[in-house]
Amino acid sequence: MKNLKVKREYNSQLDGIEWEISNIQVYDANKPNSSIWIKLLMGAIIGFVNGFWGGGGGMVCVPLLTQVIKLPEKKAHATTLLIMLPLSIVSLVIYIIRGSMAWLDALKIGVGFVAGGIVGAYLLKVISNIWLSIVFSLIIIAGGLKMIL
Repeated sequence: MKNLKVKREYNSQLDGIEWEISNIQVYDANKPNSSIWIKLLMGAIIGFVNGFWGGGGGMVCVPLLTQVIKLPEKKAHATTLLIMLPLSIVSLVIYIIRGSMAWLDALKIGVGFVAGGIVGAYLLKVISNIWLSIVFSLIIIAGGLKMIL
């Protein structure tokens, strides 16, 4: 019974209460959802995207974690942050070695980045999975359209 979701809402067309009962998939951290080779391949793809474009690996990581490994949406976003940290550090070191760093701009943007990260982490705890998926999808679509146009 604990894996059932019950939704109750008023339906004006039927002039009554409508009930929807659905089964929720519960993520079990102890149950392997895919092989180590799939996870290594996913990591390689995410790393390539992040290294090649200097970022954006998270836009690939979240969908892979939710679709392939079947992590719940919020766990996928939080796990992506943990995955992206060392990946970003490695990419940063390579860009520094090559002299491709605008230090002053990075420091200025970094202050806002930290503030935005704190707000975003807080919002991740309080936003519903549906709204999280909608906002994330819209950001990906907007980014893709901007690149095309």
